[in-house]
Amino acid sequence: MRPQSNPQTCRFSLSELITAVAVTAILAGLALPAISASRTSARELSCADNLKQLGLALQTYEKVYKRLPINGLYFWTRQSKNPHVWQASSHGSQLVKLLPFLEHNKLYKELDFTTVGIRPEEPFKGHSRFETTDIDGTWFRSTVLENLICPVAQTDPHLVDNDKAHAPALATYAFSIGAQLMKSRLDMCKSYPGNYFGTGPVGHGNDARPEKISGVFARGAWAARLRDVSDGAAHVIAMGETLPRKADFMQRGWASVEGVWAATVAPINYPIIGWGDPGYSGRNEGKDNPYSCSHFTNWSTSQGFKSKHKNGAYFVFVDGSVQFLTDTMDYMTYQRLGDRTDGKPIELPKP
Repeated sequence: MRPQSNPQTCRFSLSELITAVAVTAILAGLALPAISASRTSARELSCADNLKQLGLALQTYEKVYKRLPINGLYFWTRQSKNPHVWQASSHGSQLVKLLPFLEHNKLYKELDFTTVGIRPEEPFKGHSRFETTDIDGTWFRSTVLENLICPVAQTDPHLVDNDKAHAPALATYAFSIGAQLMKSRLDMCKSYPGNYFGTGPVGHGNDARPEKISGVFARGAWAARLRDVSDGAAHVIAMGETLPRKADFMQRGWASVEGVWAATVAPINYPIIGWGDPGYSGRNEGKDNPYSCSHFTNWSTSQGFKSKHKNGAYFVFVDGSVQFLTDTMDYMTYQRLGDRTDGKPIELPKP
């Protein structure tokens, strides 16, 4: 005779079922924010780690070449000693020089550093033939390098446009020209003129003479030696975060001689109306625009350091240390951190 099952042994009461569902919902509600916070924390740590690697690369480069990497941009024939000027004679940004120290030596070895000239069909003035070197059907400048991108910055797909073979690939880290003179484009905004210590009198760092440059990098073919950093390597910013969708020149991409520079003159995280933002007007500017200080092409503010982090941005100093600076910090303190020779080194609290 087959034994009969007892239906009472597998039956839940309605109240028990409701309780189980409620407990599950509560646990899920508690877990999801924790998972989200953990992911956000991991992305932020990845961003800081990228800067640590850049700081280490700068340190190694300086030990090998006895100076920080220069920008490959010449401004006049008497400096470059050849008939080519500006981007035609350039061989890429400082990041190009750092490729061997950022685990991209294979890519670096494929480049021809004798290449000169401009591609006349380029939509932006200034893309050199060097930057558009063809590597397996893709221009060199279109190579996306993940360790040059902060995952919090929301730049995916990391290209200026959808042309994967030719569009400039973006970076979210820029080299500091310090508290340099930062003339506003078309007099759109005069709130942040820069050159507060008289150490950076040439607009936008367009020079290659150390006495004309506030920071440790210039837009011209110059970069500091350690002896040029009289305020001390631990007290001067070398690089920091930026948002390429909110910085005009960053649209040239990480490989470009014009693409990866910023000044400390704009306050950290100064609000810019960039690509995809309501009110974005591209290059349709005007000095009477009430939002001109936040305009995408107002270089004195758009070419500042900024991030998607809450309340600040990460920076790497000349000594390789990484610090998170808040966007509420004293403005002149921030300027002194950008300037390498202001004579008043700032002691930051240890993280």
